Amino acid sequence: MSTLSFRCGMALLAMMFAIPVSAIPAADEILVANPYARAVPPMMENSAMFVTLKNTGASDRALVSASSRAAEVVELHTHVKDGDVMRMRQIDKIEIKTGQSAVLEPGGLHVMLIGLKRPLMPGSTVQVDLHFDDGSSKAVVAPIKSIAGMHAGSGHAMQGRGKSSEPMSPVFINLTTDDNWRAGMALHWARMALKRGHEVTIWLNVEAVRIAVKRIGHPIHAMQNKSAQEMLQAVAADGATVLVCPGCLKRAGFNRGDLIDAVSTGSPDTVMPAMFDSKTKVISW
Repeated sequence: MSTLSFRCGMALLAMMFAIPVSAIPAADEILVANPYARAVPPMMENSAMFVTLKNTGASDRALVSASSRAAEVVELHTHVKDGDVMRMRQIDKIEIKTGQSAVLEPGGLHVMLIGLKRPLMPGSTVQVDLHFDDGSSKAVVAPIKSIAGMHAGSGHAMQGRGKSSEPMSPVFINLTTDDNWRAGMALHWARMALKRGHEVTIWLNVEAVRIAVKRIGHPIHAMQNKSAQEMLQAVAADGATVLVCPGCLKRAGFNRGDLIDAVSTGSPDTVMPAMFDSKTKVISW
């Protein structure tokens, strides 16, 4: 065999067996760990999925979008600090550096499920398809868990002071006023309940719907150094379910488009079963 033929043969073998790094789909290099989605009551329209994504490949990757048959819209979100308030923001992508992990957790990065087509109840699952920057996709089946009481930014449930492992009683806060002092106290106690591991639902009705309207200015609470709306956004970021009475909202001259992102509309037919559950502690202001 001539030298030229030998070299050509070796080059052909190298081409046949060499696998460029770029030829490996990102979906095959990204390991998925601990996926779960937040359980929400039937009246809630939005939820979120959390997961840890580890890049085992030799190149940096990015999660650029997600989709799910369980929701009308799926977006990548994070939380950013705006003064003393944590606000949710949509982002274009989530970077996953080579050899590192991107942790999606409550109070931080997450996949937002908007316009749920079915209730997300504990014990069931939801499939979310993750789409990466090279066009590849990975289907993730996430169990649905109740994670109320998780503090924003911690990713861990806050434990109550007692030693019992029994679930804490749900707390239902019936808020009818936008009075700065009384609303501020109600929202302060809502946050305290969340930190102790209670599942908290806040029902804004009568004059309280004004707290959730974007274009209304609210005075700063003397003790909390925040407005009632800022406190409402904070407890929502901490895991509280915030519902607004649509009839009260209409009577006040507003509509759903006037509401801040942290809340959803409910109705007496869906709220009353939660309010009158024998295990629920109801507090009214």
